[in-house]
Amino acid sequence: MGAVAAEKRVEALHLSNGERERVVTLVRHHMGSDLWKDNLTPVEIYRYWKLMGEAGVDLIFLTMADYLGAFGTRYGQDEWLRLIERAQILLNGYYEQRERLVDPPMLINGNELMQAFGLKPSPVIGDLLEQIREAQVSGEVINVEDALRLARLHIANGKG
Repeated sequence: MGAVAAEKRVEALHLSNGERERVVTLVRHHMGSDLWKDNLTPVEIYRYWKLMGEAGVDLIFLTMADYLGAFGTRYGQDEWLRLIERAQILLNGYYEQRERLVDPPMLINGNELMQAFGLKPSPVIGDLLEQIREAQVSGEVINVEDALRLARLHIANGKG
């Protein structure tokens, strides 16, 4: 509901498409922030930045401000430190380990997948590419051969 209301408000303010998208994204995701997860794995860090894009930085600080706004000087020090730690992990992934955790280099493209497995253009290709990227982030795939092996396995299991 908040995202719908935000979209109406930013339209009334005549913000640019980019500004509108950023505000709506922040409103839509601010209550379910990954900053509250107990353990941020490399794949979760990748998924956070894939979902949020550049607005992810804003969401981190919005989440922290929300917490302080809700609790003021009565905040729990342990929770606050946990929040800071999660923020640091996500920001480190974005700024310091971007190629490894946020935007790994593409090892194989859709045309190469279609040619290697005799596939036709379809959403399956995008799904396979995404599974390969997540496996890169987790360290399961490090080269083209690994990528092809993973794609072959997913196709054989009907997951691709």
